[in-house]
Amino acid sequence: QCLNQQLENQCSELTETVQKLTHQNLKLGTQHQQELKVAQEQEALLRAVQTSLGGELQKMSHERANLETELEFIRTEHSKFKEKAERKEHKNTVQIEIQEKTIACLRADLNAAIQDKEALENGKISLQEE
Repeated sequence: QCLNQQLENQCSELTETVQKLTHQNLKLGTQHQQELKVAQEQEALLRAVQTSLGGELQKMSHERANLETELEFIRTEHSKFKEKAERKEHKNTVQIEIQEKTIACLRADLNAAIQDKEALENGKISLQEE
């Protein structure tokens, strides 16, 4: 009878343990399902963000290519304008040099003409005095 009592107590304890474990298992299963649902939602959100970012990246890449093309065009135009400005500056420098030489020649001619005039006037005065 004592043995029966011990067996009954052990059965009760085991039954209670099985019930606790079953309850804990159900609780863990529910918790797992909730965590799985959250993970799936996060994964779906991540995929949506990745898709959006992929589209944005493609758009930005296309925009970058356009900007690089435009920049190259602007650089080419800048180079042309710079070369044209350098040619004009050189032409202006040459023209200034020519003008300065012309002015110097004209001054020399003017001085010579003034001297000739003075010499002629002096000659005229000398002739008149004679």
